[in-house]
Amino acid sequence: VLCLVGNLHLSLCDWEPAQSIFDQLLQQKVPNVEAYSMLCLGNIYFDNIKKGKKYGKHLEHAAKWYERILVRDSANAYAANGLGTVL
Repeated sequence: VLCLVGNLHLSLCDWEPAQSIFDQLLQQKVPNVEAYSMLCLGNIYFDNIKKGKKYGKHLEHAAKWYERILVRDSANAYAANGLGTVL
């Protein structure tokens, strides 16, 4: 249910509530949900690269989340695509 609520916030560009929800999901340590949460957090940082003066910081955070997924599952195409976009 939290994934759906997080996705609703993402679709409305409500970044802070979405980030909070996906952080909560990460703490639950459910493997598939954990990977999805990391992917969403990477996407949140990537979608916000143009906000303010934090361009480089947001790119680093997005890359970090995508890399974490790829360490656990090197065949995750979504994380590979996200990392490729960041680089």
